[in-house]
Amino acid sequence: MDIQDGAAVGYHPRHRGKRSCDPLLGREAPSSYLYDTELRPGDAGTWAGSVELLGTGFAHVPPEIRELRVRADAGFGYHPIFARLEGEAAEYAVIARLTASFRRLLPGMRYEPVNRQWAMADFEHRSQG
Repeated sequence: MDIQDGAAVGYHPRHRGKRSCDPLLGREAPSSYLYDTELRPGDAGTWAGSVELLGTGFAHVPPEIRELRVRADAGFGYHPIFARLEGEAAEYAVIARLTASFRRLLPGMRYEPVNRQWAMADFEHRSQG
């Protein structure tokens, strides 16, 4: 299959209006083992295919692995993904979408220095709906 067969007009900062593809990759961090890839049309939703990709990742976990840690971008930050992560008893960090309600919380948080350039704050949030 030609790479352009699945292309569609979507977000492409350098070539606006051009057909493109959007890759979705699943990788095991220490070994860089690439366990799943999907080349989606450029107009695919941010989370399109993310539940299936996560399922493939969990299916490839060897039985001797006792701890699972998942790090994901904002495309994975929605209920079906969180439900799956909780069901697998995985530790996870998912980048939150910076919504208006989050923006209002940021100035009032207590930040702890991590190093000379970074500070970190921790909080729990239960979104409505």
